Amino acid sequence: FRSSVFGVVLATVADHVVQGGVVFPGTGYLELARAGCSAALATSSAGLGSVFVVQPLLLQVDDLWVQCVVGDHDFEVSSGSLEAVVVQDGMAHCKGEHMVAHSSTTCDLCERRSSKAHCAETRPMYLAFDAVGLHYGPDFRRLKQAWVPTTCEDVTATLLHRSATQI
Repeated sequence: FRSSVFGVVLATVADHVVQGGVVFPGTGYLELARAGCSAALATSSAGLGSVFVVQPLLLQVDDLWVQCVVGDHDFEVSSGSLEAVVVQDGMAHCKGEHMVAHSSTTCDLCERRSSKAHCAETRPMYLAFDAVGLHYGPDFRRLKQAWVPTTCEDVTATLLHRSATQI
């Protein structure tokens, strides 16, 4: 599953700026992998596991493509030049495993949120992100609420605003 980065893809992620450069978002790898694996498995929902982001995808080259190669039990998201015809010429960005997800699998924020966590304001979080070079534009400021753990064993949970755009 391969696509040019420019056009709709770049317009969608143009506000995801890290230290002055547009970077493909981590959730983009997950969405690409989920869609590619779902198509390859002929299911409406593929489950992902053991996912590792190995290198950021910087959107700085005009002839860039991004792809998801799906194997029997794994996937890899990579990129390369449109002039490179051979898949092996790509640079790996994200790798992981896939499986058929069961519809009974749910994630309830109320169950995940620890009683030891406290609600954090999201505006100061984005200001802190800005201070370290993570410049999220309006389309990437989706956090509505976040619960921050007070100990290492606690789970962090977030509640997102509904996306204003559909791809």
